[in-house]
Amino acid sequence: MLTPLVANGAKDTTIKQPKVVSGDTIYSILKRYGFNDNQRKAALGQGLLPKNFVISTGDLYRVITDKKDSKTEIHFFSKKKPLAYSFWRKGQQTSGASKVPIKYETRVVTARGAVRGSLVESIAKTVGDDLVAYRFMDAFLLDYNIPKGLQKNAPFSITYEKLYDRGQFIRFGEVLRAELEISGERVARVFKSLDEGGVFLDTKTDFSDRPFYAPVDYIRISSLFQPRRLHPIKKYRKPHNGVDFELPEGAPIYAVAAGEVLRTGRNRFAGKFVVIRHTNGYETFYDHMSSVEDLKSGEKIRAGSLLGQVGCTGHCTKPHLHFVIKRYGRYLNPILFIRNYSYGQRNVVFFAKNSKSS
Repeated sequence: MLTPLVANGAKDTTIKQPKVVSGDTIYSILKRYGFNDNQRKAALGQGLLPKNFVISTGDLYRVITDKKDSKTEIHFFSKKKPLAYSFWRKGQQTSGASKVPIKYETRVVTARGAVRGSLVESIAKTVGDDLVAYRFMDAFLLDYNIPKGLQKNAPFSITYEKLYDRGQFIRFGEVLRAELEISGERVARVFKSLDEGGVFLDTKTDFSDRPFYAPVDYIRISSLFQPRRLHPIKKYRKPHNGVDFELPEGAPIYAVAAGEVLRTGRNRFAGKFVVIRHTNGYETFYDHMSSVEDLKSGEKIRAGSLLGQVGCTGHCTKPHLHFVIKRYGRYLNPILFIRNYSYGQRNVVFFAKNSKSS
């Protein structure tokens, strides 16, 4: 636990930033800091937290205590947006909840190391966070089979953001540059932030030889194409015939190429879904959507057409898009067929690539 701070020079107000420990829930943390049953019920009953919001072991949260006003406020930080979800109580009578915007101070850090064991473990040990390590992997997954090309002691470099508020570290931000030696060649990716999402750029290629654009504006891969995957809910071997893009609920989903709507609907497994038929025997599937646009079977659509929004309908543990490609009835690994940017991002990527190579 961090040393309590005096807030803005006020002697009656202190701030602590403990870490979530194993077994903690938001409910138990509120109870720990003096919220009685009625106060917990009233604060949590306001529906402040987004669906599927979770706290994890090691996450920081903030406790602000004002002895003069007998007020306690607890902030749980969003992992996606610059805000905190605040739950407060005053004495033993009133309580409430609100969103608190945060203007983070961003510090850019570069770390270097060598691969010993797995790449994810090596980066996580160097940086101190598993999610940053997996984000590093996102930069290369579309064009490299990393396990095959990676050699022992291969050097890597990662430049990433650390976000601070009131001088205290809160969470990690984006990976800005990822560099790795693959098959003896030093390969680098630079992240370019865009109004809608962002993309890891490679000055050598824009993947324009691939038939499909990305179905989303921000590529964060939570599960790869795995013919023998252990299903996370059913706990038995079940093929994972697509790629999962982890995004906040409501993020837009686009058609990866021009085609014809084959069908839309909802079932217990895929949730709300859309299927598009393309040329050359290709079909693409978009599952677990929170909402689907008003699409009709047989309707012609263009590359980049809005199909709906990311959700968690059907068999699902957190919001994501399950994206599948089939050709003449055979499942294909989407990683090998999509570009690392959406149709709407194509011009920005083209100009960025050419400006760096000129």
